[in-house]
Amino acid sequence: MKLEGSVHSPLAPSELWDALRDPQRLADALPGVRLVDVLDVQSFRAFIEPATGLGVTPFELDVRIDDERAGEHVSISGAGRSGEQLVELEVEIDLSGRADGTAVEWNADVRFFGLLSSIGQRVLPHIAADMIESALQGAAQAEPV
Repeated sequence: MKLEGSVHSPLAPSELWDALRDPQRLADALPGVRLVDVLDVQSFRAFIEPATGLGVTPFELDVRIDDERAGEHVSISGAGRSGEQLVELEVEIDLSGRADGTAVEWNADVRFFGLLSSIGQRVLPHIAADMIESALQGAAQAEPV
């Protein structure tokens, strides 16, 4: 499923870019995160419990910060499992400086497998978009480690 959106951050592009490429701050910003295991400077494993159409569905999600252009762009990919449920995601984030902070444009390709794919077309796009936007806004507020 293809999604896109935009948010505003009060941070300057360079500060927001730093937050988005910091695995701990990014993980702290994700909604429903129960536990984070930072694997290296570009990847982490998060144990999340997002609310889905099936109730709370606990996932183990491996996330990697991929393509980066300082202060302008970051790509984040991930794959997760919850029993028979699978999710794969790729998120592209572009930052543009404004007088009052940063305009953030994002697009994502999110794929669900298992029962999650069957509850899908009405519920999951909203859940995925809300999680992405919450993470973008939360990354700006998370404290640097």
